[in-house]
Amino acid sequence: FSLAQNVPNPFNPVTSISFSLPDERRATLIVYTAAGTKAATLADGVFSAGTHEITWNASDFPSGVYLCRLRAGTFDKTVKMALVK
Repeated sequence: FSLAQNVPNPFNPVTSISFSLPDERRATLIVYTAAGTKAATLADGVFSAGTHEITWNASDFPSGVYLCRLRAGTFDKTVKMALVK
């Protein structure tokens, strides 16, 4: 399992987030505000083994720090992202 840092970071307003799974399984990729409020669900479903890349267009969101959380089975990782407009 892995969740890579988004690229670019900081970003304005589009960024890419990649994650890898060792086998087919359900995964969710959710973006939260720094206050912990859900901002966007970028992925929620069953993904094949391998690397997947998700693009987030945050043009409707204010500048700030966001947290991107990947959950897949018992794997749970969060990375910080900075949206600078």
